[in-house]
Amino acid sequence: MGYDSIANDIVMLGGQSFPANGGAGASQTLNDAWSLDSLGWHKDHLVPNPVLGAIAQDPRTGHLIMVGSPLPTGVAQQTWGWDGNTWRRLTDLPAPTDRVVGLAPLADQLVLVTENSEVTATQTWTWTGSRWSLRHPANNLPLGAAGPAIAADPRSHRVIAVFVAAPTAGGATQTWAWNGSTWRLVSSTFKLGLDPTSAMMAPDPQTGAVILYMHPDGSNACTWALSGAVWREVNSSSPGIDASFSGALLLSDTRIERVILIGGASFPNPLNVLWVLSGSVWRAEPASVLGAPLG
Repeated sequence: MGYDSIANDIVMLGGQSFPANGGAGASQTLNDAWSLDSLGWHKDHLVPNPVLGAIAQDPRTGHLIMVGSPLPTGVAQQTWGWDGNTWRRLTDLPAPTDRVVGLAPLADQLVLVTENSEVTATQTWTWTGSRWSLRHPANNLPLGAAGPAIAADPRSHRVIAVFVAAPTAGGATQTWAWNGSTWRLVSSTFKLGLDPTSAMMAPDPQTGAVILYMHPDGSNACTWALSGAVWREVNSSSPGIDASFSGALLLSDTRIERVILIGGASFPNPLNVLWVLSGSVWRAEPASVLGAPLG
């Protein structure tokens, strides 16, 4: 999913079908395209259908950019652009064995993090508007044993990455920041530790903090906020949804100036509830809330 601030709707690609009532049979990956606005969900019929991957908004144009991943070894990572009506294939990433880790905007940059096929190093790229440029920072983002979750932090003019460090690096949850030229460690303390399967992050347009939501298997869902170098828990009884394996998504809606969470509690996730975060409180809202700023 990605939030299209120009059209003021949410674009979703993919999906998965499951046997009815838990019956026998295999699930099937879908190539669906949907959009969510103040009137609800609408199924789109796109031609062509892009390779699915990480989506973020290009801060230069406002259009959504998607980098397909994962792909078979030796196949170039495809780049696609969404102009509000159609997906158009752009320049492939010039590193065909990389796996996309995360994608987030920063000022006039769109920042992409990848891992190489041997999982021995990360790379940081920026989108110039027509191609990807490999950066050579003083510090690259370390390889994480799990994660990371990556999101923009516009108030502090940086991109945030949170991940569980490799066992050789102590295995602790770490928070790193990209300042436009290099990665730096911000904090290595996090009370509960990161659940990389369910963790999602997005900047809060209302408060300026970076919001992290996660729902570890067998535990309560929780919401955290990062301001500067300090994480604080803002809601220890957050909505319990199926957040496993991209089953839901946290988004920053700049129209209503709130963080929103899309997802239901059942498995498979039917994406039938829209949650809006106001301060420290999550509320279930109808789709009509997306139609106008909350103020």
